[in-house]
Amino acid sequence: MEIITESKNCKVKYKKAYNAWKKIKQRCYNKKVHNYHRYGGRGIEVCDRWRYSFVNFYNDIGNMLIGNLEIDRINNDGNYCKENCRVVTRSLNCSNRGTRNKTGLSGVNKSGSKYISQIKINKKYYYLGLFNTEQEAHEEFVRVHKEWYGF
Repeated sequence: MEIITESKNCKVKYKKAYNAWKKIKQRCYNKKVHNYHRYGGRGIEVCDRWRYSFVNFYNDIGNMLIGNLEIDRINNDGNYCKENCRVVTRSLNCSNRGTRNKTGLSGVNKSGSKYISQIKINKKYYYLGLFNTEQEAHEEFVRVHKEWYGF
């Protein structure tokens, strides 16, 4: 893992991470961005450590943005910070969207008084079970995700 110490030439050498960093700030602070209402409009913010320093963002998480991986907030209602972000595939990231997932946990949806765990693999959803708590459902999702995707 490469650790960067200067932001000089970040736009070129670290393009994917730099663009992700710019986009999360735009979503949270620019009211003119089309999806501001889903981020800044709901009170989502970027931690000061990342907001004011691409180098900190890159060293904390940006260096893992390779291939088709994206940043995902673990708690969909939480801020962009090291503790609440991870690097995931696009399909996993999409399963954590607020419009479909009211629990804020990837792969978990409420069904009556129980919680359904499901995962999307190769454009198909797989039912993982019905659980008493959202945490149990999420743990099953994480277990299967690690088994299938390796992380």
